[in-house]
Amino acid sequence: MGKFDFRGVHPGVEFGTASDRYAGWMGQIYTPGRYEGRITSRRKKLGPRTYEEKVLPVECVEEYFRHFGVLELDFTFIDADKRNYLNYYLKVKEMTRPGGLIILDNVLWSGKVVQPESEIDDILVETNRLIAEDPDVENVFLTVRDGLNVVRKVR
Repeated sequence: MGKFDFRGVHPGVEFGTASDRYAGWMGQIYTPGRYEGRITSRRKKLGPRTYEEKVLPVECVEEYFRHFGVLELDFTFIDADKRNYLNYYLKVKEMTRPGGLIILDNVLWSGKVVQPESEIDDILVETNRLIAEDPDVENVFLTVRDGLNVVRKVR
């Protein structure tokens, strides 16, 4: 696997994702079968190793945070099930400290948000609208690839 050199990063900063942690706890803090049939997975090859990524229902993530007592987040990158984008955003915003950042990926959805044609298009439009009108946050769109909505919680 490749090495990364992060210069000037405080030694207390850890890189990783919540999924690295909670996927390993499936069956230990969750009742077996609780999310049966609702967990999807895919395999990715990185160098000589193959990794399996599990996608869990949004309420599973909420349960994880309650279990481990995570009360405040500094930074969250959301690139998940588009049908639940608004749910993910609202939950993450609630747990983000003032000054914290939330970045949502794919918010321009290949331009489909300009003329929505599907349920997912409508959800992304609604998520973007809600963020733009929220007095508790500041946001800016970056038109990189499918668009990023960079959100800073101000209160």
